[in-house]
Amino acid sequence: MSTARTMRAAGTASAVGAAGTAALAVALLAGCTATPPPPPPAAGASPESAGAAPADSRRAVPEDARQHAVDRPEIRQGAAEAVAVGPERGDHHLGSVPLTAGASWLAVTCRSDGPRQQVTVAVEQLTSVGVTCESEEATRFLTRLDLTEAEAGQAQLTVRGPQGVEWYVSFQVPDTDAV
Repeated sequence: MSTARTMRAAGTASAVGAAGTAALAVALLAGCTATPPPPPPAAGASPESAGAAPADSRRAVPEDARQHAVDRPEIRQGAAEAVAVGPERGDHHLGSVPLTAGASWLAVTCRSDGPRQQVTVAVEQLTSVGVTCESEEATRFLTRLDLTEAEAGQAQLTVRGPQGVEWYVSFQVPDTDAV
């Protein structure tokens, strides 16, 4: 930026007051850091040959730039989290979970990228639940499993879902350390 332009901008800023100074500073910074638009494609060139994406293509959002649509399910009072996995997409084997007599909780938070889609969470030989995930806001699902001594032991926890659904699963067992 030239010295004359800087002096004109500074003189203008003192005339408009503090609120105007902030707005002018933002405008000046924006003008200094703007990059020129790419040149138009050559005559007769298609957008694809000029390096532009075709109009009907869908660009994937880079993983590090994507904000997660779901958060970790809340831990229930009197429970301890045995397994928590997420945010994830697709099918996953979450491993072995302890089955303890008493109230255990299976909590799922999910959100679809498009139309409604379903995620299925299974606790081997105990239960399998399908959760319909909406696109407008995160779906929260919670189910209580009242287990007997006969059901105590270990079970495998799996999730089956499409890549278009982001999910978070929490399996919670009775907290034996709770007072």
